[in-house]
Amino acid sequence: MNLCDKNIMISVVIPAYNVAKYLEQAVNSILKQTILPYEIIIIEDCSNDETYSVAMELAKNNPVSIKVYKQEENSGVSAARNKGIELAQSEWVLFMDADDIAEPALVEKECRRVYELQSVWKTPVVLVHSAYRQVTEAGKSLGLLNWKQVQPEEILGYELVRNHIISTSGVLVNKDVVLRVGAFNTALKYSEDWDLWLKLAQVGGFGYVDEPLVCVRRHDGNASGKLANMLDGAKGILKRYDVSFIERAIHQRKLSWEVNQADFIELLYRLDKWQEGYVFVSTLIDQHPSLASGYFLDSLYHLYYHSWDKAKQSLLSTIHYNPQHGAALNNLGAVLGIQGEYSQAKEYFRRASMLFPMYMDANHNSSILGKYSMIPVNEVKFTWRELRPVLLSYTE
Repeated sequence: MNLCDKNIMISVVIPAYNVAKYLEQAVNSILKQTILPYEIIIIEDCSNDETYSVAMELAKNNPVSIKVYKQEENSGVSAARNKGIELAQSEWVLFMDADDIAEPALVEKECRRVYELQSVWKTPVVLVHSAYRQVTEAGKSLGLLNWKQVQPEEILGYELVRNHIISTSGVLVNKDVVLRVGAFNTALKYSEDWDLWLKLAQVGGFGYVDEPLVCVRRHDGNASGKLANMLDGAKGILKRYDVSFIERAIHQRKLSWEVNQADFIELLYRLDKWQEGYVFVSTLIDQHPSLASGYFLDSLYHLYYHSWDKAKQSLLSTIHYNPQHGAALNNLGAVLGIQGEYSQAKEYFRRASMLFPMYMDANHNSSILGKYSMIPVNEVKFTWRELRPVLLSYTE
């Protein structure tokens, strides 16, 4: 008998708003699971297309109970997910977005991961997620995003730094724990999923399956496509936490002191605590003079205060110690563009784009070269964080 057949019942919650052309594919991907869930709950959020009629048709004659709940008014994805959690009859809830696709083994492998970790951890497992593929609206692959398994005491630090963005689709959570921490905050328009992950990381461990078990569709309709708003929302969430709390959580990660410290400094910058963060930079560089991240953090401080020559020297040092540092390549190109050094700027943008083809900042900066004798500061796009190995695509 499979592990999931013994004890774990799973309810799948799918918020649905104006997704008539995607919903059937998402639901069918759940119906094709190697282990079927107990139920599928579709929360129809007052769409103005055919989503409701598609959902009602899908609810007919299936091996899994499909329940369609229509909201009284359009309330947003967080309220829809919360309603689904409330209605779920199972111990565990699997989130799926209506425009995404689950691989056939998603339920089985995430369910198995719960059992594997519960047998070795003293801390409860509260969430399981997997690697995932990004695809275009038409289904063309945009790349794989994967991560690693970390220990329960590390997960809060990783989530605060946000080294890896957990896609809501395909996330399996313990219903009781989610309700205990307050579920999704309906007052948040952006990063509401991350807010919940942070709350869950304070009470339990996160399991990870290193296989792409979900295809996440990226298109202009994605809420995460509004990148500036998403970043502002994330900053608001971070500001709820005390700096000393953040520092302790980051240094709980089983990484070297210098890596944890660099991430802590970067997070202080994100909170607009530039002076507080910069106090730590010289010590970091003195103790680890070949650490590219130290020079990059130094450069960010000078960029923020428009000290272009100092920033340029720090960026050159960053690239010296890490020639594939995409953010440093872009930012150096931007500084050179501001100073009118177009041929050099173009080369750095080219190198950044070669390393990261979906790098929006570098592609934007490259496109405006030659339009001005000296690029205005408000026209260039600096990158204020070190890049992930694979970039998220926010639109197709």
